[in-house]
Amino acid sequence: MIARPAVPAKWRTWGVVLAAIIGFAISPATVLFYTLGLFIDPLHSAFGWDRAQVSLAIPIFTGAVALSMPVVGLAIDRLGPRRVLLWSIMLYGGGLSGAFLVDDLNSFYIMFLLLGIGCAGANSITYTRLLTVWFDRNRGKAIGIASSGMGLGMLIMPPIIDHMIGVAGWQWAYCVVGLVVLSLGLPAAGLLIVDTPQEAGLEPEPPAASAALSQAVMLTLRQSMTTRQFWLILTCFVGIAGSTNAIAIHLAPMLLDLGASSAVAAAAVSAFGAAMLAGRLVMGWLVDRFFAPFACAFVFGASTIAIVALAMGLPMGWAIVAAICVGFSAGAEGDVLGFLIGRYFGITHYARIYAVIFMAYLLSVSALPYLLAQIFETVGSYRPGLWMCAALNLMSVACLSAMGPYGSTTRTGKRA
Repeated sequence: MIARPAVPAKWRTWGVVLAAIIGFAISPATVLFYTLGLFIDPLHSAFGWDRAQVSLAIPIFTGAVALSMPVVGLAIDRLGPRRVLLWSIMLYGGGLSGAFLVDDLNSFYIMFLLLGIGCAGANSITYTRLLTVWFDRNRGKAIGIASSGMGLGMLIMPPIIDHMIGVAGWQWAYCVVGLVVLSLGLPAAGLLIVDTPQEAGLEPEPPAASAALSQAVMLTLRQSMTTRQFWLILTCFVGIAGSTNAIAIHLAPMLLDLGASSAVAAAAVSAFGAAMLAGRLVMGWLVDRFFAPFACAFVFGASTIAIVALAMGLPMGWAIVAAICVGFSAGAEGDVLGFLIGRYFGITHYARIYAVIFMAYLLSVSALPYLLAQIFETVGSYRPGLWMCAALNLMSVACLSAMGPYGSTTRTGKRA
C-alpha cells in the first residue's frame, strides 16, 4: 500500500476533494461506459460485430459491478474508502490491458465481466461516501465539485481515445487508458485520501440548518427499505440513469447515422461530457440552497423535452444541442443520488444503502443501452427507443415530486 506523507491537517479537506475529482475523471463510467460508442465502428471493422453485439458488453460489465455492490458497500463501511479504492484502481487499470487478449466476441465479454468485478470499488459509491462523511453544510457543493471530474474526464478522454484508435488501434487505446488510470488514480487515493476528518485532526463540518432533522436520522438498510422514500429514490434513478446513459452510449453512432464524421462524433461526446460537468457543478450548488428533489425534478423535466426533440428527428446541429441538454441532466443525476441518501437515511449505514440502490441503478444502466441497440437493429431507427427514454424521465420526475421533506423519512407508516 501507498504510505501517506505528513501533510498539514488544514489541507486534508482539499486533498480529499481533489482525489475525488481525479477519481471521477478516470472512473469506469468515464473510461468504459461513455466512450464505448467510439469503439463500435472499429470493432465492427475488426471483427464484424454489430451494434447490439458490442453494446451487450455494457450489461455484462454493469451487471458485474451491480452484483458486487453489496460486498463493496459492506467493505467501505468496515474498512474505509481508501483501502477499497487502492485495490479497485489496481485491478481496474491493470485489467484494461486485457484488450490484447481479445480475439473473439466471448473474450471481449469476459474482459468486461472481469473489469466490472475488479473496478466495483472505484465507482461513485466510494467517493460520495467519503465526501458525505467530510461535509454537511457544503455537502452538495463538495459532491458537485468532485463529481464534475467525470465531465472533465469526458472532455479529455474521447479525443485521446479517438486519436489512439486511429494511430494504434482499439487495443492500444484501452491499454493507454489503463496506464492513465494507474498513474493518476493510485497516487490520488494513496496520498490524498483520509477516511474521516477525525483521522486528519479535524472536526466534522457543522450541519446546515435545513439539514438539522436529517442529522437525527440513522436508519439501517433494513429500516430504510421499509420507507417510501427508499423506493421512490430507487425507482427515480432506475428511470433517469437508464435513459440518459442509453443516449450517452449511442450518441456517437446516432450522430454518425446523421452524417457526422468520427471526429465530430467524438467532439459531441466531449460536449456531452462538458454538459455533465456543468450539470454536476450547478446541481451541487442548487441542492445546498433549495429542496433537492424539486430542483432535480426541474432539470429532469427539461431533459425530457430534449429527448422528445431528439425523438422527433432534429437535424444534426440541433440534435447535438439536445444531446448536450441530456448531458446536463446526466451530470445532475450523479450528484443527487448520494445527497438524497445522506439526507433521508443518515450516514451511519450510507454505503450499504447506497449499494442496494446503486445495484438497481446499474442494472438499468446495463439494460437500457442494449435495449436501445436492439430496437435500432430491429426497426432501423433510434426513434422508438428515444420515446421510451422520455417516458422513463417523466417517471423519475413524478417520483421526485412525491419525496416529502428531509427528516420525514417514514418507517411502516410512522415518522422516523
